[in-house]
Amino acid sequence: YVREEYLRQLQGPRGMKVYREMTDDPVIGAILFAIEMLARQVPWRIEPADQSLLAREHAALVDGMLFRDLNQSWSLLLSEILSFLPYGFAYHETVFKRRGGLEPPTGYKRDDPAWAWWAPSQFTDGLFGWRKLPIRAQETLLHWEFDATGGIRGMVQQDPWRARTATIPIEKALLFRWASHKANPEGRSILRSAFTPWYAKRHLERIEGIGIERDLAGLPVAYAPVELFGPTL
Repeated sequence: YVREEYLRQLQGPRGMKVYREMTDDPVIGAILFAIEMLARQVPWRIEPADQSLLAREHAALVDGMLFRDLNQSWSLLLSEILSFLPYGFAYHETVFKRRGGLEPPTGYKRDDPAWAWWAPSQFTDGLFGWRKLPIRAQETLLHWEFDATGGIRGMVQQDPWRARTATIPIEKALLFRWASHKANPEGRSILRSAFTPWYAKRHLERIEGIGIERDLAGLPVAYAPVELFGPTL
């Protein structure tokens, strides 16, 4: 368990929920939206390491797998990757498929686990490529696994509904962070420094809203005869 954060409300899954709430703030949400739209408009390309035939073939292979053969568009995948900005990190699992065309092979059975690797592909070269790079929700993080030297071995998830756990090894994942102080796998949210003013603003808004509501609706007033407050016999 990583405990670099000294505020308890920002530690672990509880902190992920707070950052999720902060993204719904009008100002914060608008800024994150502007960043995402700018990043999604940037042209992306794969350049070969050199001008040799082998390097160009490898570059074309990666380009096809990443930009033309995933089960979701690159812009949508980039949108999920950019969630490392508010949460501090984004952990994506790599799922593979055999590039065997759009038609399933002979004997294919949809619900058979033995055929879990198959998915439609725009290519027919028989190579293995990326099927999808799905994000593993930050709110499901239970803890991290580290090796003897402090290196990251994997992320352990917890199902919020059934309490089951699953470990995704780092060899099968992509970890995105914009900051990595002390090699912290959870990175640092760009919203961290805004938490205190956001917290104060949110509570002031609630207090002011309650005050305005009472001013508009009025306060209940009750009158009673003074005799009721006299000494009793």
